[in-house]
Amino acid sequence: MDLAMASVSQSVSRCIALYALFADRKSGLTGAEIAEHLDAPRSSVAALLKELSELSMISLNRRTLTYLPTLKFAQLGAWLIDPGHFPPPLAELMEELQRESGETVTASWPIDHEMEIIRVVKSRNPISFVAEIGQRLPLWYSSVGLAYLASLSNQQIHARWEKDRRALAKVPDLDSVIDAVSHVRTSGMAVVHGGVFAEASAVAMLVGYELDGRPLVVSIAGPEARIRTIQQRLTGLITRTFGSGIGLD
Repeated sequence: MDLAMASVSQSVSRCIALYALFADRKSGLTGAEIAEHLDAPRSSVAALLKELSELSMISLNRRTLTYLPTLKFAQLGAWLIDPGHFPPPLAELMEELQRESGETVTASWPIDHEMEIIRVVKSRNPISFVAEIGQRLPLWYSSVGLAYLASLSNQQIHARWEKDRRALAKVPDLDSVIDAVSHVRTSGMAVVHGGVFAEASAVAMLVGYELDGRPLVVSIAGPEARIRTIQQRLTGLITRTFGSGIGLD
């Protein structure tokens, strides 16, 4: 990578880290606070803040000398989580599934070696699985990941596994993945206990619907002890709700 590309990459990384900082703090921050968190020279941070201000992506409160993201910035990606962007029939089916199961219901789609949660219907149980929009789960260890992998050919899975084996710190044995995927193809359902979070379980199913060209996986998740006792009922619920794809055309 040449110096120019390295500089651009560093600026992009700092910009993303800046907005992640705002999301975490949920308050205005001074230039000094931002520079300290980004571990970057104040001159570089000042240049970044100046450019973002000129683009109306952040604003400066001149009384407190603190910066905040602008509503213009917020609106750029707001359509992604706008309920209107998510297909209403699928949203209604997820609500129905949550009412009948009593557990947290999510919809996710694949992004590289992860599955990103794009919709959540939260459980009303005091002890439940907590999921957030934008949360990412590992492709190779989650029920939603296995449900998606089952839609690929073994050759495609092998190619993806080879790529991730070189890029990730840890991936499961390929033979165990193929065995798990074969079971999902046979049963139509992916069930994982404690795969991502200790004492948490999830039942997942590819629903046969694509949003923006990406396949969607719906899951029911909750405490492992509870999910194990009602697993058969949950698999029946999710199959009955999404097995025919009713209302998703």
